[in-house]
Amino acid sequence: MVKPIERIQRLIMYTELDGFIITDIKNIYYLTKFTGSSGLIFLTQQRGFFFTDFRYKEQAYREVTDFEIIIENGNRTAYLEKLIKKLGVKRLGFESSLPYEFYEELKRLAPEVVPQYRIIEQYRKIKSE
Repeated sequence: MVKPIERIQRLIMYTELDGFIITDIKNIYYLTKFTGSSGLIFLTQQRGFFFTDFRYKEQAYREVTDFEIIIENGNRTAYLEKLIKKLGVKRLGFESSLPYEFYEELKRLAPEVVPQYRIIEQYRKIKSE
C-alpha cells in the first residue's frame, strides 16, 4: 500500500516542484498523525521534514514517523530558509490556504513559489480499507 507521503512526493515530481510546504493542521495530521497545534511539513521528492516548536518535542518524536523532525527554537522561516538553500530548492509549492504574510516570506526563500490548490484534500477523500 502506498503511504500518503509517497503520493504527495509523486505529485511533487509530476508538477516539477523541488519542494512543497504544508501548513494546514488537518493535512499535517493526515500525513504525520501529529495531534499538536503547531507544525509545518516540508517535502521534497525524496525527503520529508516535520517542523514544530520546542513545546511539542516529545510529542513529535512519539507521533511522527517517516519524517525528519526539526525542533525550532525561534523563527520557523529561518530554519526553513537554511533547509531550502541546503537542498537547492528553486521551485517551491505551497498550499493555497497559506496565510498571506507567510506567502510573502516564502517569496524571498525560493526563486519561484507556486500555489497548489487543495491537493492533499483530494487525497484525503480517498478512503482505504
